[in-house]
Amino acid sequence: MKKLTAFILVILTAAVFCACTLPIAQEDDATEPPAASAKPEATEAPATDEPADIIREEITLTKDNFDEYANGEIPILVDFWADWCGPCMRLAPTVAEIAAESDGSYLVGKINIDEQPELASRFGVDAIPTLIVFQNGEVINRSVGLISKEEVLDLLK
Repeated sequence: MKKLTAFILVILTAAVFCACTLPIAQEDDATEPPAASAKPEATEAPATDEPADIIREEITLTKDNFDEYANGEIPILVDFWADWCGPCMRLAPTVAEIAAESDGSYLVGKINIDEQPELASRFGVDAIPTLIVFQNGEVINRSVGLISKEEVLDLLK
């Protein structure tokens, strides 16, 4: 019985420590988190009167294209996430909304840490969700954990 209790305590502690709990449904949530197998990918922006070079979609970042964006003059908000992470799935609609609202003064990228472990390691990402703002190859701002839209936007200031 003591072994079972100790085992359960270890499992519960690990779940809390990892912050990988399932999202709690709220009635006021207007959007659903993306499906577990969904990968965020950039697509072309719809035709408007605005400049065509404004990217209003999340950019899927990999070790092959990361430096191109992180070394740019335009700040890029990078969401380090995984599909098994409940808080990541709750933050995903907020990050997508911020990308869609971009006026061209910032970009939004996503890195799946399971697919790009080298990038997660390179920036010391040991808990997710982690948001890091890069500009000219430098880390400008960083946040770990589930935060509000306003707090995410503050990272870009």
